[in-house]
Amino acid sequence: MKDYYKILGVSRTANYQEIKKAYREKSKIYHPDVCSNKEYKNKFLEIQEAYEILRDPKKRNKYDIQLMQFEQNNVCSSKLKLDFDLFLSFEEAYYGGKFLAKMPIKIPCPNCTSHLDLFCSLCKGSRFLEKVYHFSLYIPPKIKNGAIITLPIKDKDLENIYIKIRVLISCDLTSPF
Repeated sequence: MKDYYKILGVSRTANYQEIKKAYREKSKIYHPDVCSNKEYKNKFLEIQEAYEILRDPKKRNKYDIQLMQFEQNNVCSSKLKLDFDLFLSFEEAYYGGKFLAKMPIKIPCPNCTSHLDLFCSLCKGSRFLEKVYHFSLYIPPKIKNGAIITLPIKDKDLENIYIKIRVLISCDLTSPF
């Protein structure tokens, strides 16, 4: 979701005059008549879109509600639980052992943690970065299909992250077991 306040460079409590002033200042810089750069044209269109929403009290109120709901849905809780399915052959499940696994995890962008930055060079406005974690996992012998293992991730970027691993055993009919 676009942060129109950030696009115009105004606070969320800005009044109509402040929004109009910011719109005019940014329009002078990014207007297509001033510069024919395609990025500037796209930025100008975003500025116009932001102004159209924020200048109208009804549209602004509706937008504020949507923005608040978006931000509440995208805030990470203090403990993040991730589900991961580990597929094992019948033999691997029977004998158990140490298994290496990798899992992509989306972590909050360090540049955008407190606000939405559509022009962030790290996350490109998504507010998240994908990091692949490699970990080893000990599976006890004779583990049952559907067993759940919880594993904490120890990493300087992440705290209080737990992976819930569901063991799924392949139904290979050619297995000698």
